[in-house]
Amino acid sequence: MKKVLFFAVVLAAIVVSCSRKSAPQSAEGTGAATEKKAPVVAVTKFETSVKSLITTKCAPCHVPSAGGKKVALDNLQDAQKWADEIVKRIQLNPGERGFMPFKNPKLSDEEIAVFKKWVKDGMN
Repeated sequence: MKKVLFFAVVLAAIVVSCSRKSAPQSAEGTGAATEKKAPVVAVTKFETSVKSLITTKCAPCHVPSAGGKKVALDNLQDAQKWADEIVKRIQLNPGERGFMPFKNPKLSDEEIAVFKKWVKDGMN
């Protein structure tokens, strides 16, 4: 169920971003956009979007029920305490000190946008 919800959120973000008007063409007519826009994320509640990312991307380390022994992030209160640090670390690149998820691929831009929007919207 959590994976289905996660994919629904990602799919919604893709649909919203694809439904935008196309970028204006440059003077040369190449159509290349000069700025990369952040993905649009519609849902930013912990229980409906953030928690599913934590349980799929941060487990087992940060999910005690999965055997994790690091800082628990699978509940709203703990995730709120560490929200700024989470966003900071998931934006780092592999190899940089503090990068998360440790020993795993970097989260996609859409996944990072979910965390950033959740923080911006008040971490509910």
